[in-house]
Amino acid sequence: MKPVVYFIRSDDPLSGEALERLLDHIEEDEFVDFKRELNLNDEKTKLELVKDVSAFANGLGGYIVIGAKPLKKEYPGVDETTAQFLGDADNIMSMLNPYLDPPIKRVRSTVYPKDGIDYVILFVPMSEKVTYFISKDGSFNHLSGKVKFVLREGTFYVRRSSGNDLGNSRLIEEIFERRLEQNKRSILENVAKMVEAPAETFVLLAGEEIDASGARRYVIKDGPDALPVKGMSLTAIASSQEETVAQSISLYVNDNNDVPPESTLWMWYWDRRNLVQKLHEKQRLAVAKFSIMSNLPAFFWLQGLEENDIESMLIEVAEWAWKTGKIVSHVVDIAVFLGKNTFTKVKKKLGDQKSKLSPRRTQFPSGDPRILFYHVERLLSVSGEKHDEEELRVDAETILNNIVTISTEDKKKLSYEDKLRAISYDCYLYAQDKYVK
Repeated sequence: MKPVVYFIRSDDPLSGEALERLLDHIEEDEFVDFKRELNLNDEKTKLELVKDVSAFANGLGGYIVIGAKPLKKEYPGVDETTAQFLGDADNIMSMLNPYLDPPIKRVRSTVYPKDGIDYVILFVPMSEKVTYFISKDGSFNHLSGKVKFVLREGTFYVRRSSGNDLGNSRLIEEIFERRLEQNKRSILENVAKMVEAPAETFVLLAGEEIDASGARRYVIKDGPDALPVKGMSLTAIASSQEETVAQSISLYVNDNNDVPPESTLWMWYWDRRNLVQKLHEKQRLAVAKFSIMSNLPAFFWLQGLEENDIESMLIEVAEWAWKTGKIVSHVVDIAVFLGKNTFTKVKKKLGDQKSKLSPRRTQFPSGDPRILFYHVERLLSVSGEKHDEEELRVDAETILNNIVTISTEDKKKLSYEDKLRAISYDCYLYAQDKYVK
């Protein structure tokens, strides 16, 4: 199942496939908001919609689905009057823009009929150039007789997780960095790669050639027409993800401190289902090792590998952490899945680094090792209450893919909380019970 963010980035974000996917979504997140109903005669409801739409525009874009609350399994839809009004995006923008500066112009909407019920889907694209601020106070008369304010002039909102965060200096910095990165990508979209180099470095061109036997080789030629850039030179790069993996392993063998950057590891994880089919077992073990060293999701890469190989790798990571002074808590989390003996070995190899672990990680758990992961613990408790396992797994994979997309496509450095969520969902989806002893 394609993640919601795939459709947000597509040429047709309101395609039939996208609308069907939205109604299969379960939990609200950074890209989707559900409203069971939308009373157009209620002032508070309209003001909250101003907040929702501007938050998505200031964030990464997203959808507002009106007439459904999948988490509660409620699908009442909308009445004909509401569908007719909200199905016209001009009506929505006319309702929102008195409270926004600058006025928003790119909201799209559609009415989606399914099984005899009409839903309204609003699509709000990410704003690439402007930040939408609240232009005037917005209030309503509460039943108590008091005036309640929903909007305050001069504030702004950004969609984060399943809610709208009130803007602050940190969010302004995030928005600025994201737009700066977008501008850089636009300017440098035809440049393969640049690295630091001495000013006297020659500028060369590296071309790929195939010889008579079909073997591939790289030929470096002088580039007389190339523009010299002080302090920079061009470098040849791998032409596929599997080649990048092979190069990274070779670099690590020569220097154990040469671990691939997080951006590369996230890119591999995003392409995991395709990439895993092209890697042999030792390469998958190496990718898992790099991921654990950076405290990133690793269970996916460990599926089907031998326990002895995994244990040896974990011990190597623990020794590396002790020698380098790195805090690699994830190595202990995974060691638990191989049993108490492996857990004890790994913890011992950490040396004085184990004193930096949280108390929860210093003791071998008495039950299911997945309870070490907070978000997994929550999913397991929900599983026994409302939803079947398959629904939860689909939802977990969607959330996981959304988090990975933020790091890869949007080049955004993930927060500690987002990394923790990614690790947890990776565990929930891919940790194998056969490891538990």
